[in-house]
Order: sequence, then C-alpha cells, then structure tokens
Amino acid sequence: MVDTIKFDIPLRLTMKDLREIKWTSMTERQSNGSVKCFYNIKENEFIGEPFISYTFDKDEPTKCWLRVEVSLPKFRHGTNFYELNDDEMKWTLDMIKVFLCKKLKVSLNRLPGVDSWTIKKMHVCKNFNVGSNMQRYLSNASKKVLQKRKNTTYKASGKDKIQSVVWKAKSTAEKVYDKQAEIKENEKNHDDFITLIPKSKGCLRYESELSRSDLRILHSKNTTSQILSSAVIKPLLNKNLKRLNLNFNIQSTELKRVLNLIESDSTISTRSKSSLIAFVTKIHTLGESQTKQSYSQAGFYKIKSSYDDFRLKNATIITQNLEQLSVNKFDFAKFN
Repeated sequence: MVDTIKFDIPLRLTMKDLREIKWTSMTERQSNGSVKCFYNIKENEFIGEPFISYTFDKDEPTKCWLRVEVSLPKFRHGTNFYELNDDEMKWTLDMIKVFLCKKLKVSLNRLPGVDSWTIKKMHVCKNFNVGSNMQRYLSNASKKVLQKRKNTTYKASGKDKIQSVVWKAKSTAEKVYDKQAEIKENEKNHDDFITLIPKSKGCLRYESELSRSDLRILHSKNTTSQILSSAVIKPLLNKNLKRLNLNFNIQSTELKRVLNLIESDSTISTRSKSSLIAFVTKIHTLGESQTKQSYSQAGFYKIKSSYDDFRLKNATIITQNLEQLSVNKFDFAKFN
C-alpha cells in the first residue's frame, strides 16, 4: 500500500568514502556563498533500482545528507502492481539497506536503522477489483471536485474511454486510474508483462502523494517502521477514499436513460416529472453536496425520497449502486 518513497538518511561519508564510490554523476553548484556538491548513483541495473543522492557543502563536508528515492514494490517485484504486506515491507527495507551498503561501500553497522530515516515523500496506494464497473467509477471521479485542487481527466487516445483522473494541488496529488491500461502503456518490457495483463483486468488503482504537512504529523506520532505498516496506512487510505466518495449512484447511471424512464412513466404527474428531472440532472452534474444547496433540507430529502422510490420500481433497469471503495471491503490478495 506504499509505492514511491523518498528517505533522508543521516549518514555522513568521509572524503575517502566519496573517492571510492562509483558515482553516476558529480556536479557542483554555487548556493548562498558556498559550493554545494551533488553526487548521484542511478545505474539502471534493474527495474526498481533506488536513486541515491548525496549532497554536501564543499567547504564544510559535515553539512551533508543522503537521500534515497525508490518504488518499494518495484524494488521487490519489478512492478508496482503488487502490494507489499507487512512482512514483505520489512524484507524490502532490509534489502534496500544491503543495496545501499553495497553501492556506498559502507558496512551494514555504519548505516543508521530505518527508524532514524525521515520520510520526505510518500505515495500511498490501493488496488480495487471493480470488474466491469471501471468506467462507472472513473466517470464518477471525473465529476468529483476537491477543494483547492485541479481536476484533470485523461482519456484513451481517440476514444471516450477514461483512463485516469487526477486531483493536483501545489505539493500533493491524488489520482484514480485503470491499472491495466497503465501497464499496457508503460510496462511492455517487463518480464511478467503477459501475466500482468490478465491479472490487472478490472483493477482500479487509487494513489495519493502525501503532503509535507501530512508527513510531519505522521512522524510526530510514529516511527518510520510504524508509518510504513498497514496499521497506519489503512486508516489513512480509508479516510481519503471516504472523502472521494466515488460510489454515489446517480453519476454511475446513464443520465439519458434515466430521464427517458421518468418521461415515459405514466404514473408520475407532469409537475412531479419536471421536479424529478431537474433533481436527477443536478445531482448527476454537480454531485449530492452541491445539489443540496439548491433545496431546503426538507425539500431535498422529499425529492430524493421520490427518486429512491422511482429507482426501486425500476430496479431491474437502473444500474445498482457501486460499492464504497474501502481497504477492508476489497481484498487485493485476489490479484496476486
């Protein structure tokens, strides 16, 4: 449930260490009257290889920091499709430590433990098996407005089929997307590509990049190991998923079909039809929270009750409710 992550690791390398390490790139930059040195390692030896960056002040080498950015599932599996459980997470972090020691030519006891690492960036994610409801969820998402975030919908080239929806703010972003479509586009060279395609069918992926504020709060209450555990990540995901509320039914039905059903219903008066059509159109376009603003509280629930009765009468014709996306309700194990 954690994908890309960036760690700050409190490791100081000596000048002798720096000379012995095989750096991919070494650059210097003038900054605030001093010279900053940027040494990087990225050899692309395998899919999911961590990016290592070591920065220090040329005149005061003790002013330094080591940063490591890595997709944890890609490091473990070569793809971020599979989720890591708590045991796999521990194993993966241990292997990253071994990898860092090898690349930085330091002993394991010189590298600080994981709980002394600071998380500077983290993407949390969850895969949901929504089957044939993929476009219904994505259609709902495309109409969802989040405060202070720009909503962008991406469609397949030359088609009306939605592939992803992104809500972006200054320092954070959230998105939902068709994971199979993303794999087809970006992971063609993966050794397991042929197996991943059928496995990812019907897989709706939710991802969120946590803000700096979110990370500060998490670090104030938890160790790094605890932050990366399912006990912390699950409630965080469920809070975000509840806020998105992608299961609301009105936007998952075909609006024209529902309006036609209302028009052709001889048991509904002309006046009631007009009210019902206006309500359905608003809730489809604006969502429930904004539609409520157009009615008194009593008026909203009265018209909503009328629509619920209409839906019940046409239950075999109108699409059923989508399930609320929740980490506890959808078990990703069926994808593995």
